[in-house]
Amino acid sequence: MELLQHDVNKVRTLNQWEWRNPLPQGNVLLSVATDNTTLVVVGFFDTILTSSDFGQTWTQIGTGTCASFRKITYANNTFVAVGEEGIIFTSTDSGATWTQRTSGTESCLYDITFGNDTFVAVGEGVILASNDYGATWTQNAVQASFYGVTFGNNTFITVGDYGLIGISREGTDWSMSSDVTGNALYSITFGNNVFVAVGQEGIVCTSKNNGKTWSAKRSAFITDLLGISYSQNAFMAIGEENCVISSTDIGVTWKDVAPDSPISFYGITSSYNTFVIVGSCGAIFTTNDYGESWSLKTGNIWNQLLGSTVCANNTLIVVGDSGGIFSSGDGGLTWIERISGVSHTLTSVAYGNGKLIAVGDPGPILVSNNNGGTWSTLTPSRDYLSKIFFNGNDTFIAVGINGLIYTSNGTNWVQKTSGSNAYLLGITYGNGIYVVVGEDGAILTSTDLTTWTKADFETQNSIMDITYGNGMFVAVGYLGEFYTSSDAVTWNIISPVTQGNFTRILYANNIFIAIGYEGIMATSINGTNWEPLNSPTYNNLFSIISNNNSFFATGEGGTIIQCQNT
Repeated sequence: MELLQHDVNKVRTLNQWEWRNPLPQGNVLLSVATDNTTLVVVGFFDTILTSSDFGQTWTQIGTGTCASFRKITYANNTFVAVGEEGIIFTSTDSGATWTQRTSGTESCLYDITFGNDTFVAVGEGVILASNDYGATWTQNAVQASFYGVTFGNNTFITVGDYGLIGISREGTDWSMSSDVTGNALYSITFGNNVFVAVGQEGIVCTSKNNGKTWSAKRSAFITDLLGISYSQNAFMAIGEENCVISSTDIGVTWKDVAPDSPISFYGITSSYNTFVIVGSCGAIFTTNDYGESWSLKTGNIWNQLLGSTVCANNTLIVVGDSGGIFSSGDGGLTWIERISGVSHTLTSVAYGNGKLIAVGDPGPILVSNNNGGTWSTLTPSRDYLSKIFFNGNDTFIAVGINGLIYTSNGTNWVQKTSGSNAYLLGITYGNGIYVVVGEDGAILTSTDLTTWTKADFETQNSIMDITYGNGMFVAVGYLGEFYTSSDAVTWNIISPVTQGNFTRILYANNIFIAIGYEGIMATSINGTNWEPLNSPTYNNLFSIISNNNSFFATGEGGTIIQCQNT
């Protein structure tokens, strides 16, 4: 019974993850609002951040739910946040505490505004109104999805699918028109006595007479414009792929004012002469000169995909796209970017015999002899290599496309004949047997790294990774299934315990952990009985390791998260 309780406690601690990059967190941020004293930012995965010093420091709040917020606004001493499944939360203490409200709908709510003593929220086939500070809401069903809403000149205007525009004085009765543009409109604001709406493929629509007539014009930017705000005679619009544009002539001409970043932006607000934009990778930027210069208000490693992590003499090394290599000597608290000298994606890194070796897309293989401080190139590979593994003795093994298997002492590389054309994705060693897995259900075994045998096992699903522990080989599949074997000959299939696709699996500290797309996690004591874990993110996860009683997982958007395994 005591051992069982220890196992239960171990699983419980695996539900407690902390962000190490980006900071304070790395979930997608979708909206920002301010009362001119406090900034409040919201996003997916119950993300609420507040700052009382305009972004110098941040406090993570959350509601204790699984809420994913789409939009937040401020008026009448009240912040109101709306989002997926009709969620509505309000706060009257600058975002410190939140109260959930009943919306009466399960439709996604995309935007919210305030005017004429009324909050108005819009979403998928619904428009909601509240005249008691967001406490109660009345519902107006509509036959379309609306993505943006604003108030100006005593008029509410909402925009949505296929250029549909709705106009209302009080926020409850709406007149609809759709003769402006066929493009979807995603956001709208009011400034300088003009309504400006933006949307699909860079479309900009303006109205100077409260929405009675509109002028539609495509900007020079073909990216979907997802948000717009106004301050001090300037409009600023944002979108994906680092799109930030501004206009000082009421939306007639626009110029690129984006910061130097790989971020997609989804939310924008303004306070006096300062614009605040938020987006992917948990990024928050501010500008007080209309985008001529930007200040990053969060701590970020700019790498869209961190694909593999390893520990070398208490130094953590993580590799990713664009030749990115980062190291941490303080247990993951701070990270330093290293110079790799290459630009291709690095998918995997391994450590053994004092050497770090990184492989990936076609290009030079990298080696470091000083714990990742400096790197040099080995003979370039013309092939895609997905995983490198050290056998604990004297050999590195790399696997990749078209059944490729290479072995190396860290300097010289020898190609082996695998007898398979599958894209090989994972490798492990246990009980004297090497096991490699890959696409189309490929399972290969060898006892000498020279002769490989295909397992007599049928599945068309890709097997993404494999590990060995507790006398068991355990592999994870792309569709969420598990595969187990005690001898690498006879295999059992275990049905998924959570929806999603796994990418990696690890056995360490007497426990199995699997991770995958959209942040899914699962754990098992014996490799057979699995249960899902609470993940702190929807970001795709591509690597997991154990170091000094901690687990580290890395993934897209520069994600690095840590869990203390006590």
